[in-house]
Amino acid sequence: MKKMKENKGITLIALAVTVVVLLILVGVTISQVTGNGIFNKSSAAKDNTNKVEEKSILNTSVVAAIGKSNRAKVEEVYLRNNIEKNIGQEGEKYTLNTVQDGNDSKHYEVKFLPTQNEYVILENGTVLSKDEYNGQISTDSNDLLIIEVGESKEISVETDSNDPVTWRSSNENVAYVRNEDVTNTKVATIYGKSNGENIEITATLTNGKKVTRKVKVQTNPKSVTITNKDNLLIDLGLENKTLQLQAKIEPSTANVNTNLTWTSNDPGKATVDRNGKVTGKANGNVTITVVTGNGKKDTCQVLVRTSPISIALEPNNVTLDLNGTKTKKLTVKYNPDTADTNRSVTWSSNNSNIVSVDRDGNITAKALGTATITAKTPNQKTATCTVNVKISPTSISINPNGLALDLSGTSTGNLGVKYNPETSNLKTGITWTSSKTEIATIDGSGKVIGKSNGTTTITAKTENGKTATCNVTVYTSPTSIYVNPNNLTLDMSGTKTRKLTVSYNPTSSDSKKQITWSSSNNNIATVDASGNVTGRSNGNVTITAKTENGKIATCNVKVQTSLNSISLNKTSTVLDINTKKTERLTVNYNPSTANVNTGISWSSSNPSAVTVDGSGNITAVATTGSAIITARAQNGSTATCTVTLKTLVTTISLSSSVTVETGATTTISARAAEDNPTENLTWISTNPNIVSVSPDGTWSKSFWDIFLGFKNKKNAWFATLTGKAQGTAQIIVKGEDGRILGTCNVTVIKIVRVNLDEHHRNGEGWFSDWSGTIDAGAKRVEIETSSRLVDAWRDRRITFTYSGNGSHTWQDYLDGSFGNDPSESSSETVTLNGGTRWNISIYMSTGLGNGFTSAGTSAYVSGSLKFYY
Repeated sequence: MKKMKENKGITLIALAVTVVVLLILVGVTISQVTGNGIFNKSSAAKDNTNKVEEKSILNTSVVAAIGKSNRAKVEEVYLRNNIEKNIGQEGEKYTLNTVQDGNDSKHYEVKFLPTQNEYVILENGTVLSKDEYNGQISTDSNDLLIIEVGESKEISVETDSNDPVTWRSSNENVAYVRNEDVTNTKVATIYGKSNGENIEITATLTNGKKVTRKVKVQTNPKSVTITNKDNLLIDLGLENKTLQLQAKIEPSTANVNTNLTWTSNDPGKATVDRNGKVTGKANGNVTITVVTGNGKKDTCQVLVRTSPISIALEPNNVTLDLNGTKTKKLTVKYNPDTADTNRSVTWSSNNSNIVSVDRDGNITAKALGTATITAKTPNQKTATCTVNVKISPTSISINPNGLALDLSGTSTGNLGVKYNPETSNLKTGITWTSSKTEIATIDGSGKVIGKSNGTTTITAKTENGKTATCNVTVYTSPTSIYVNPNNLTLDMSGTKTRKLTVSYNPTSSDSKKQITWSSSNNNIATVDASGNVTGRSNGNVTITAKTENGKIATCNVKVQTSLNSISLNKTSTVLDINTKKTERLTVNYNPSTANVNTGISWSSSNPSAVTVDGSGNITAVATTGSAIITARAQNGSTATCTVTLKTLVTTISLSSSVTVETGATTTISARAAEDNPTENLTWISTNPNIVSVSPDGTWSKSFWDIFLGFKNKKNAWFATLTGKAQGTAQIIVKGEDGRILGTCNVTVIKIVRVNLDEHHRNGEGWFSDWSGTIDAGAKRVEIETSSRLVDAWRDRRITFTYSGNGSHTWQDYLDGSFGNDPSESSSETVTLNGGTRWNISIYMSTGLGNGFTSAGTSAYVSGSLKFYY
């Protein structure tokens, strides 16, 4: 890629040469194209033709030299070789000199001796005439060139070379340069793209000589706008008599002439500073103008007015009487009185429930209390008036309106007065009197004291003569009570309900005798409103009787449950002679809450086989037999359990894992540790869809049992497993009581078998292939092959290659010396990729490579495949 990029200039030169030759052929010379006039002499045309041919030869030599260089540059040795090849002997046809330009660069000077034309070859492969190489370039001006964004300017250079000028910008994002006229590359156009400074525009000749011009791209304001010009107002009555104007310049990228100048058309009414801050001086309208550095401007109107500084109310303190004068009008005074705006007033009451005010300042009393009336102008100036509202009562009532006093308890009480209206705060003093002071008296605070049984009238009277009365009754309540009986026993299996009664002290008590009954624990016993107590569950509880005046008495109640019948937790059980010779039986009581007559005695019908202790623990004392265990309660109730003695299996020997193919069967055995167990075993598959189990339920003696003479042992069970589907499951062996004795993990695998028919061949070469397809998903294949020779006189090698869903190669080497008929077998395993297609190719070759052919030798191959999933 690098060589192609550097040869780009050579290709352009070659193109230019071709164009010139074509122009010459049609009678048009280079001078006609450049506008320098017409050569009429044939010698000039011939000279131009020589230069074109010479340049073409040099270009060809340069291309070949660069192609030889590993540095993608013109190197002297390759240049000399190719020029000599294309022109002839150096010194006769041309001269070639190497000129060092610096430490790391050089160029080559070539002179054609017949024509005396001279050329310069640069290291990058550019071929120039001597005049082109010596060409100079200069700019028309060194002044800074300023361009507006979005605009353009022309720039030109002067050069004595006919070479095209190449233009470049140091920052295309700010300013970019384009040559619009390919026939005149001395002139280019610079386009402003975005703001920026110190941009260099460079014009370069082919010989590398260049000039630069500094460019600055800028943006002037196109417009200016006062953004907050609507409804501008300055109020001289406010503390802040100024407002700040905001101006926006467009476009936002403007970076020159962005300074703003603010002016007022009437500074006597309002002034404006350099930052657009307007200050009001006197009432009136003012025009404010803003101007940019390049003359763009905008204006706005500002109105100056005066609001009140403060206001006051007359009067500022008023008292109203709800039973007399209820209304009054308030007036407003302004400061200064010359205020010309914000003079309207909004009236409000801080409590319109007490005093209301209308839009004209008329106040009206509504309820007792104090309220503040406020007047407020639009510019938030306020003044207040305090209004007090009072009222006297029109009637009263006594609270409570009736009173009962108990000489055995609360013999005093307090009365209060309620005023109408309740807000009354005038003439509210009360005088209290009793119509019968021998029954009850009352003091000045309304406290009533009972003296004897009876009724009296209490009277309250206000300062303005309003009265109310209250009837007072004096009585005597009980001082203590008793419950009969005070101790009680209830039986949940017998009498569950009894009635309690109450006696009063004194017996003459005539009030508050109503009894409230309660139980300390309703879960044990409940009591109704008539004193009937009912047992609910075993336990002790307290029944309480309580009068209206809080006098109480109690009765202690015990609730019990007598036994009706019993049963045992088991009606039958098995004791294992080897592992479980004891067990505990427990008694179930009916009812289960029975706590009377619950003592139990135990007995065995066959103590020589099974014994039982006083706690129900049964023990096997023989190896076989049975017994009936009887439990007897204190009330004669009985329950029994039949106990059988057996030898159970404690542990078994069972394979931990086994593998079976789908559709095939295998047998597994479970061998008990005991010699002659009497227990039956159960076989279970956790997933019958994967593997099923069919136990025959029989036992069998093992070979070693027979060999050792244990003819009477019965301790082995057998089961047949059948593979149903590929996967895993577990076989569980359980005892009669459901305990797990052992497990066996079963893996059901899928195997596909393929028989490889026998193939025959005479002489060296390929047998016909074995091939086929299988179900997808096979993981590996086991390959069995067999090879044999007939009438062989030399060694032979048979090569097998497995392909398709796996890859593997193996060989059978057959020693066929002296005419024997050798054979060879191989077993190979190949890991598969899960595909479906397989193929085995077979090739027979000579074994030793001794030059003998295999003609006349018969070979036979056969085999089989087992695919594992």
